[in-house]
Amino acid sequence: TIAYVRGEAVRDKTKLLKQHIWLVNSDGSQDRQFTRGPRADVHPRWSPDGKRLAFLSDRLEDGKLQVYSMDRDGGEAQALTEVKGSLDTTTGRSSLLWSPDGKFLSFLMTDPETAREKKRKEDKDDAYAHEGERKYLRLWTLEVSTRKLTQVTRGPVQVWGAQWSPDGRKFAVIISDDPFEWSWYHCRLALVPAA
Repeated sequence: TIAYVRGEAVRDKTKLLKQHIWLVNSDGSQDRQFTRGPRADVHPRWSPDGKRLAFLSDRLEDGKLQVYSMDRDGGEAQALTEVKGSLDTTTGRSSLLWSPDGKFLSFLMTDPETAREKKRKEDKDDAYAHEGERKYLRLWTLEVSTRKLTQVTRGPVQVWGAQWSPDGRKFAVIISDDPFEWSWYHCRLALVPAA
């Protein structure tokens, strides 16, 4: 069974495009809608045993993606996170990954808004300093059964992509020292323990 996303071409009173996850058999038969959230359901990922589908959705707050999980047979989607930072969807497959044993999910998340940024928003100070704030994209894991979040990467390290090792004990990550777009051209490959 293949999970894919269908979306509308334009936004209509939502911060993100309205999108839903659909399922289709690999022979093209039985194309059917799987999620029916009010806004965006994106980045579907099958659990290793094929029994659950994890995805990102802004069901709780318009434009604010969280991690959800849903039984393959349908039912109600369960919110697994209520994070403050922004979940990254620009890095494709690294955006949401199951651990090889299916007990954890990993994702990339930008540092949450600082107190200074919140104050500027409240004061309606919309001045923008290009590359003024160092907001890093960090690697996180989520234990699915307990919903415990663990920040895997710390310090001045931007994570551009990540992949679980086959035994689930480490990640191979593409990192740079700076969180800016040009930093991609100065990145390197590293290993980091999943713990």
